[in-house]
Amino acid sequence: MTISLIIPFYNEKAILPGTAAACLTLRERLPNPIEIIFVDDGSTDGGGAILEGLAVKSVRYHENRGKGYAIRQGAAASTGDVLIYTDCDLAYGLAPVHAAAQLLITSGADIVCGSRRLSAEGYAAYPPLRKAASAGFSLLVRAVLGLGLSDTQCGFKCMRGEIGRGLFSRCVTDGFSFDLELLGRARRAGMKIIEMPVEVLHHSTSKVRLFRDSVKMAGEVFGISQIIRQETYNTDVTDYADHTESEKGRPIMENLYFYLDYCPFCNRASALFKEVVERRPELAPALASFELIEESKNSARAERYDYYNVPCCYVDGKKVHEGVMSLAQAETILETAKAALEMEQ
Repeated sequence: MTISLIIPFYNEKAILPGTAAACLTLRERLPNPIEIIFVDDGSTDGGGAILEGLAVKSVRYHENRGKGYAIRQGAAASTGDVLIYTDCDLAYGLAPVHAAAQLLITSGADIVCGSRRLSAEGYAAYPPLRKAASAGFSLLVRAVLGLGLSDTQCGFKCMRGEIGRGLFSRCVTDGFSFDLELLGRARRAGMKIIEMPVEVLHHSTSKVRLFRDSVKMAGEVFGISQIIRQETYNTDVTDYADHTESEKGRPIMENLYFYLDYCPFCNRASALFKEVVERRPELAPALASFELIEESKNSARAERYDYYNVPCCYVDGKKVHEGVMSLAQAETILETAKAALEMEQ
């Protein structure tokens, strides 16, 4: 399991040396390979030069575009099985990196969000006005976007690499509200999102202007809601019965598996199904029942098949082939196949 650690920064020359050193030390200590990616969001203080010659990947551009844009660029440059991003000041330390990656795998989640509210220390390091604004913003997010999470704006998040890259490729929010679009899209697509406590080890001066940015972010919540509602994600596997001539459950699942596994534009269902079965061995017979059609690996032939309603490729009624099939969807598919097999017995 390779971890891609993304750290965006803007005019952080004073703290970059310490942050880079801490990340390199982490890479030496952890058993998992770590790809460290620093994203310079158009800094004007020359801090990016500090990274030259270090064993890290550096993404740089001249115009300051915002944290959301920076992390999208880092995600696009990443190659890891697990994608994690955190703030340049390492406010939560680096201990959550390995813990979050392990939780992601053992829980079967698609995204793990750090939460300051779940920590014993909570928001102790923040001033009362900041705490009140955060609480109010959380209520707004819950009401408008339906995200039942305790801390959407925590700067530490972990996700499956392909899931993260797929989601970020669709996101358009450049500023501090980018987390909301990411999580909103993930929730809309039926992905499994969980939280883990993170402790605020230190609190540096925030670049968020409390009143001005709070008003702006509140407006962005409604804008993000509109963007997400315009896209349709079909995640109900029972809808795919119409794609076969048989009313039996097993042929339905064989057909669905054929679409998912051999879609020439993502072709990742096999790995997901295998991971589900490793965690839930009772679903192994369901996976074994699938009929694999090797011939369909030919993309020219596969193009002739209908991918219109397949979860990995269906967005807003169009065949877009941007695979973001989640582990949760793979588990649901196997559960449905198991039930179908039991019906036949």
